[in-house]
Amino acid sequence: LGCGNGGLDWGKVKPMIEQYLEPLKDVDVIVYEPSDAVKAVLQEQQVKKEAKLTPARAMLLFAMYHYETLGEAPNLFVANKLAWFLQRMGEPLKLEFTKHLYGPYANKVEHVLYHLNGKYLSGLEQKQARPFESLTLKYDTFKEVENFVKNELTTEQHARLERLIHLVDGFQSSWSLEVLASVDYLLKENPSLTQEELLLAMQNWNPRKKRLVEPRHVEIAYKRLKEYQEGLQ
Repeated sequence: LGCGNGGLDWGKVKPMIEQYLEPLKDVDVIVYEPSDAVKAVLQEQQVKKEAKLTPARAMLLFAMYHYETLGEAPNLFVANKLAWFLQRMGEPLKLEFTKHLYGPYANKVEHVLYHLNGKYLSGLEQKQARPFESLTLKYDTFKEVENFVKNELTTEQHARLERLIHLVDGFQSSWSLEVLASVDYLLKENPSLTQEELLLAMQNWNPRKKRLVEPRHVEIAYKRLKEYQEGLQ
């Protein structure tokens, strides 16, 4: 209950259902868990919530639109990386990023997108989506986002958004974007790290990165980040 349009966390609700219904005797209980089928039904209903744009929301949406033009579908993974760099560019998003499996990650990014779901995008009808599960941007509202960016952002915010777009250009594959954000996360913690030390830190991040990362990956990311070093905070 409440885990569809209500937006409650099924991981918390399910144990409560089990706790209070399990002791009942001579009662058959059928639990309908959130699923892709339910999500499809909710998407067809096209429930549109009242969602207002803010500079942060508009900048993130605009960056996601741009990312899609580079040939990759946006998702929670991409949104987290774009938000990470937007905050690093100096936008005060107040997001707390942690050292996640796929690089820097903030739970609040998903909450932000959920509030925009229905009007500006779809795919988060049940408030949850897998990191690489595609989100669908609603292009009938793109002009609204574009006009907000054009007319409501400050000069500094325009500059940050432009730097973000240039920074990720050429890093649109999920792995290259993960490496770029992860290397930047490590450099934020310790700006004095060398490429060799960064490679070792990436390999020690988790077994997945150790298996996939190569010296040239770190070198390419390191060089790109150095180009934008003055703009990162």
